[in-house]
Amino acid sequence: MVDERIQTALQTSFEAGPVKASGEIGNVGPRGLFVETPSIPETGEKVELRFEEPGGQQVDVTGVVWWTTDCQQIPGGQPPGFGVLLVNAGETYRELLRSLRRVPAPVTAVSPARPGA
Repeated sequence: MVDERIQTALQTSFEAGPVKASGEIGNVGPRGLFVETPSIPETGEKVELRFEEPGGQQVDVTGVVWWTTDCQQIPGGQPPGFGVLLVNAGETYRELLRSLRRVPAPVTAVSPARPGA
């Protein structure tokens, strides 16, 4: 089963074992998220994340470091970071997902062609 992933750029702080750092949430889904950061915790560590959703409400989630870019060979140069399997997301996180699904994809403006161009 593949989770729907929604691209984001939410700043987060997190704690996982001895690692206390910050990063950017690159994408979210119903069961997990990806944190872009050079401070990568160990796979299997409990991780607590805190961030603000676009409306300014604080979101706290708990999960497990499910995988890291240290253990992946991903072509295309994925940024360093780790995937989180959520174990306690709460209603605020679920509302964040619902609101992100409602946001239309950005549209790129295209200039109309000039006659004779």
